[in-house]
Amino acid sequence: MHNHAHDHGTSLSRQASSILQRGLSELLRMTQGMAFRPVASERYPLPLSLAVYGEVPDPERVRSDVRALLETDPLSLLEPILVLLELYSCNQPGVSGSAPDDDAFLTQVFASKRMNGWIVLLGDADQEETQSAVNARWQFRFIKAGKTYTSLYTLLNMLVRYAFVYGQVTSCSADARRK
Repeated sequence: MHNHAHDHGTSLSRQASSILQRGLSELLRMTQGMAFRPVASERYPLPLSLAVYGEVPDPERVRSDVRALLETDPLSLLEPILVLLELYSCNQPGVSGSAPDDDAFLTQVFASKRMNGWIVLLGDADQEETQSAVNARWQFRFIKAGKTYTSLYTLLNMLVRYAFVYGQVTSCSADARRK
């Protein structure tokens, strides 16, 4: 894998690096033996994979890319980790119901044109209270899809599809991942 990491100029403390490595190792464990399954959209059924790899890659290739830099440069792994999140999410029950199909996606985009954007809340905060507080000042559409991973994936799925449809993005790093 060619490392094209953006010059993030960031280094992690030993403790933070250890926490990140444990989390990534857990994601590797959670995705072991899984295969990619299309989600909702006919045009972009696995948008994170398409954005990062330019195609839907073999899951073991993604897992290998992550393992290759897990111990030495975990910060450079954001893109393949997003693909692992997609791999995990597309195997979860109900994910096709939370990620909108193409028509529903376009409807949501047009319905949120006058809003500040989309948000997913993670953690234990009271969802309704937080949403009210945020929307007292701004107007965001809150994505609620059940489980934490599924909600986060639904937001990322929509953001990447938005880039494909409206930003004319074809892929973020396909050339780098082909090496």
